[in-house]
Amino acid sequence: MRFVDTFFQHAYSSNPFIHKASFNVNTASRSLVLAILLFGLTYASPESASAYSEYFGMVEYLIFEGPEFQQLLRQKDHPVVSTAIIQLVQAAILIIELQGSQAKVEIKRRIRVQRLPALIFVVRLLNLTKMVNDTILDSHVVTLEEYLRKETLVRVMAWVYLVDAHCVIFYHSPPQIRLFEADFSLPMHDTIFDAIHPDETSSVTLDQRSQASPLTLRSVVQRLMEDKPIDQEAEPPQVNSLFGLFLILSALHCVLFDLQAIANITNTPDTLKPIERALDRWKLIWDSKYTEHQLSSIGPSGFMVHALEFWWLGKRLVKNPHMFSMRGEVAADSTGAFHEMIKSLKGGQMDQDVSQLPVG
Repeated sequence: MRFVDTFFQHAYSSNPFIHKASFNVNTASRSLVLAILLFGLTYASPESASAYSEYFGMVEYLIFEGPEFQQLLRQKDHPVVSTAIIQLVQAAILIIELQGSQAKVEIKRRIRVQRLPALIFVVRLLNLTKMVNDTILDSHVVTLEEYLRKETLVRVMAWVYLVDAHCVIFYHSPPQIRLFEADFSLPMHDTIFDAIHPDETSSVTLDQRSQASPLTLRSVVQRLMEDKPIDQEAEPPQVNSLFGLFLILSALHCVLFDLQAIANITNTPDTLKPIERALDRWKLIWDSKYTEHQLSSIGPSGFMVHALEFWWLGKRLVKNPHMFSMRGEVAADSTGAFHEMIKSLKGGQMDQDVSQLPVG
């Protein structure tokens, strides 16, 4: 189907939480297929997307008000994470992205106030906040299937976290997922997850056997913030995906949001020091990866190519914490205050790189 192909050709790089090689339009859930179709439509015919906006709302309603999602909201115990549930959560993420990019304030507000909190409740219910991909790959197909299943769950959880962080950065919303509960592992090798044939994973498989246990988002952020030396020689190989690096940076922005609120109350000058330390260490890791992956290989990673601009923003906010209070409204309905803040941080002139920060 045209729009499904368009999604995987153009939108997938910005949404790497659906395993492309195993996706089958004939067996996938209706909700996921519809969400992918609409996403593909916005890329294939962006000028016509507004004409189909009512369908976006219909699919949103179908997903979040449908019996499957509503049943999850009523669950008392942790349900088994079936393929159907995984695809339902994936569909919910996609429609949140689509609807969150709409111009109408009421749609943006509904997504942030109703849909995203409901989705976060579901991933907590599914214990995805503790999901770790600890599968060691070998030559067995069964092992690869288990690896990909766990990696899909990790990436789904990571993407929900990124959506929450997006609201923190662009809409000045308090984070809903706190770092203390972020015990899910970092997304691992993009090469393995994006591979179409198992043979493409062989070189990465051999390298993975020598890796330590997978790092969780919480543990990495804590280590970067610690007031003691970190062995930089050992750190970069463990953060082995650009997705993982961007996730860490987004988490630092969420922690920065909370710490600046404390700093404004206590007037303690060193409150933001751990974040500044972590940002500097993150940059060292990024630079070590950037020398390995040229710009051509970073480009397909969608908006993650803007990671350095997000790093710049974090550094400037640490140096200018008063900018947080200047944004005024908490949980705003537009990105207007964000853009004004960027202009102020740049001395009234927004440079080209920062002006390209993706907003929704």
